[in-house]
Amino acid sequence: MMVSADALTEIFLELTRRPSPSRAERPVADFVHDFLRGLGLETVEDATGEAIGGNAGNIVCRVPGSDGGDPAVVLGAHLDTVPIGGDLRPVLEEGVFRNAAGGILGADDKSAIAALMHATALLVESNLPHPSYELLFTVSEETALTGVKHLDLTGLKSPMGMVLDSAGPV
Repeated sequence: MMVSADALTEIFLELTRRPSPSRAERPVADFVHDFLRGLGLETVEDATGEAIGGNAGNIVCRVPGSDGGDPAVVLGAHLDTVPIGGDLRPVLEEGVFRNAAGGILGADDKSAIAALMHATALLVESNLPHPSYELLFTVSEETALTGVKHLDLTGLKSPMGMVLDSAGPV
């Protein structure tokens, strides 16, 4: 994968084409699994979906670094969106992503998912030195953080984490 706005745009559009309201994140979860596994990475999904009456669980992926050390940080985003309430037809028009069918696009938090996946692809495929890190994709964030409340934190090895979910600067 080349460093390219087009590659990042395509990942984002693929994510936003898939509805993923809370407790129904399976289409996006499957895309995340397939993408990361396509990079040769292992993904693990927990049983949170079953516990909360949903169809997908939280996903963890460890990205080995060139130093072979333990993960330095966990980077997180959530898979769910608020209910769309209509059709999804994501488009990029004049530099702005929109739902051509009207209604919301569901970009919260798919913009962060796309950024994390694209950056990971670039690192994995570049063979540039980088530390090990973990990716965490949680379910049912829009319902008072229901999904992450079921996450077994002992499965994470990173000493610190950062969740990318904000409209403002990080």
